[in-house]
Amino acid sequence: MKLFKKNNQKKARKSRIEEFKSPYLNRPLIPTQKRKRNFRRTSSIKGPSKLTRTNKGSIKKWLFAFFFLVIISTVIYVVFFSNFFTIRSYQLYEDETLITNNLELNKVLNDKLRNQSLIFLETDSTSKVISENFPEYEKISFDRQFPQKLKITLKKYPSVANLIDIVQTQGGPLVQKKYLLNANGMATIENEENPELPYISMKTPAIIPIKSLAIAPEKMQYIIQATDLYEEKFGMKVIEAEYLKTEREVHLRTEKSFNVWIDMTKDLVPQIEKLKKAIPKLDIYNTPLEYIDLRISGTDAEKVIFKRRNK
Repeated sequence: MKLFKKNNQKKARKSRIEEFKSPYLNRPLIPTQKRKRNFRRTSSIKGPSKLTRTNKGSIKKWLFAFFFLVIISTVIYVVFFSNFFTIRSYQLYEDETLITNNLELNKVLNDKLRNQSLIFLETDSTSKVISENFPEYEKISFDRQFPQKLKITLKKYPSVANLIDIVQTQGGPLVQKKYLLNANGMATIENEENPELPYISMKTPAIIPIKSLAIAPEKMQYIIQATDLYEEKFGMKVIEAEYLKTEREVHLRTEKSFNVWIDMTKDLVPQIEKLKKAIPKLDIYNTPLEYIDLRISGTDAEKVIFKRRNK
């Protein structure tokens, strides 16, 4: 019985809060409420309506299109219809030297460039006109200097040989003329010569006009190559190369006073090599010769024909 009483006493014990009679003991628990935020009403500050924004965007687009059309129209007028880019002046340079006294060339250019637009200048046709009238020029270049100036640079063909023209007129005396030949086979300067260049001689029925084609370029190159190759292979200087146009031959006159006959319709190298092989039997350096004929072809292609000089 004592045991049960003890337990009852434990149950009867009160909490400290009850013992001290706290005022918070019997206060009902009130749930906390969320504070409501007071948002300011902004109905008084009204933004632009959707319709207003659309109108402003359309106006900007139309203004942009208007100014764009104005700019395009202005550019088209200036480029195509006005004289803003019309060529007013040009300068001529020949091998990097300013030339002002070429009246014939200036006349051709004045006729070609009159009222021409610097933008739409056809350089190919202009070059063609210059080349047809002045074939001594190898290269023609144009430099546009906007808005109205043009620089034209001309480069001549280089001189590659001296030409001795022996004119055989009917019933008249022989006339000998000297020219400088350029790389295009044209007689460019008369009564002048350059000892550093090879010499070519030929016979013509009339005097060759200056700045006209004297020898076809491929024929001239063949003659120059024959001269250079012979000197290289045999260490013997060629004084002059005689060009026989009708016979299509070239005769190299050497410093030993004999001629080497070459057929210009055949390859050059095999003919020179044929003479090289004949050197052990034919001493061209000590034998007095009148000519050596390398034109033989066919079964006797390796045969070298020569003629000794009469003592």
